[in-house]
Amino acid sequence: MWAQLVAAAAGIWLIVAPAALASGSGATTLDRIVGPLAAATGLAAAWRATRILRWVNLPVGLTLVVAPWFLGLETAAVVVAVTAGVVLVAAAFLGGRTTGANGGGWRAVVAAGSAERH
Repeated sequence: MWAQLVAAAAGIWLIVAPAALASGSGATTLDRIVGPLAAATGLAAAWRATRILRWVNLPVGLTLVVAPWFLGLETAAVVVAVTAGVVLVAAAFLGGRTTGANGGGWRAVVAAGSAERH
């Protein structure tokens, strides 16, 4: 869970970074698209039932590592984007294994329904 919260924090930093660093329009556009996606995915993946969503941050992080070089961003914007990208990629792999069941899924619903009939 902690890795996904760190990913969410990286996404929030991407949202704030263009204003904090007075970055150019290319960095602002990249961060405004990728930041909310990373933050929302990190927060959603923090729960055990939706932990699989952490893999969404893998391509998002790889985009942040590669895109600044093609967009010709300033040095500060490149450092922010690449650092956040590495954090997101690492968080995707550090998601952890889910243990236990999440209520039993459809089997629990079917079992409850058949128990009521008898």
